[in-house]
Amino acid sequence: MFIFRKFDQKQPVTAIAALGNHEFDNGWNGLLDPLLKNVNFSILSANIKSKAPNTTNISQYVFPYKIIKVGSEKVGIIGYTTKETPVLSNPGPGLEFKDEVEELQDQANKLTTLGVNKIIALGHSGFKEDQRIAQKVKGIDVVIGGHTNTFLYTGNPPSNEVPAGNYPFMQLSDDGRKVPVVQAYA
Repeated sequence: MFIFRKFDQKQPVTAIAALGNHEFDNGWNGLLDPLLKNVNFSILSANIKSKAPNTTNISQYVFPYKIIKVGSEKVGIIGYTTKETPVLSNPGPGLEFKDEVEELQDQANKLTTLGVNKIIALGHSGFKEDQRIAQKVKGIDVVIGGHTNTFLYTGNPPSNEVPAGNYPFMQLSDDGRKVPVVQAYA
């Protein structure tokens, strides 16, 4: 799980999480009862769809996006989860993990029509997929990712570990924008 927190002295803390593959290690019910039914913040993933009666309630707990106000700005945050989750974990047959780029584009288009002009993609699909999202999804302004724990750093690294790129990594989008990509690093 990747959690985004927005701190502003004038507003309460906003916590938003995107689901990762390991949240499904104990199946859908193993995620539903201990976590989803008990959290008091938004859980996001635009690319997880129900395909069986026992998972139709996913839309009550997992949302494609959340809109927050930052000053006078409407900021949209769209969640995504690696489409490899069925191979990496145990979500069961009732959930489908669709292509991140296609689902994020649909949600970015929707947010744009709702007057949102700052869009963050928050997910758990890995650095290569985060780069693809930044390149392909029109309207995404920043990608905050996890899963591969890719080390990004600008300047002299603090250890012997070699950075995979600068922090933030700037991805050129197909429509000519430079989109920052950052990764959770553990």
